[in-house]
Amino acid sequence: MRLFTNVTSLLLLNAPSTPVNLPSNSSISLYTPRIPLNDTVSAKVRQTLIDFSSAGFRELQITSTIGPTTNPELLVDVRLLFSFQKGCMYVDMTSIWGEWAAPRFLKQPWPAGNNVLPSRLGMDIVLADELVKKAGYVGPYEAVDVRWPKGLPLGKEQPYYCFLMEGDRPGPVYVGMNDQRVMTSLPREGEGAEDHGGMIA
Repeated sequence: MRLFTNVTSLLLLNAPSTPVNLPSNSSISLYTPRIPLNDTVSAKVRQTLIDFSSAGFRELQITSTIGPTTNPELLVDVRLLFSFQKGCMYVDMTSIWGEWAAPRFLKQPWPAGNNVLPSRLGMDIVLADELVKKAGYVGPYEAVDVRWPKGLPLGKEQPYYCFLMEGDRPGPVYVGMNDQRVMTSLPREGEGAEDHGGMIA
């Protein structure tokens, strides 16, 4: 799983040593009914916040297990990241869609750059993918991240999907969860939407 935060290396070092048998390309059926990503994530986040009342949902990470893809349904490696007390906690989905492993804890302080995400995201990854493609980014991606960065200008304070694009146009592409705008960089505080050069749709 590719991680975008400063706790990347620590999470990888603390990952289970036993390999996780995630689905291969041949075993994934896009026509097999399954719980939508938003539904299973929301249910697990809410349960985690009940079990750990001082936790805060900070980040959602979704990764492909078969390499770059243009289909969001092939992103089946899912991780939920929480701030917890003076450290952080993460919960991984198992190889069975909708079932989750036990939480794992780190003493490393959570980076202060992200706001707390709502327990239910306001946009599904399928719609975010459609907006990215409509804006002209039709290439593959291997990972998608959901965060709510701090320090955004008024009117842009919202969670964002971040598609890590590969191929001919590599780099991050962001989708605002509330305004559905697509951009290649996030606006900075003091910068209005009309003068943000990274906006492409």
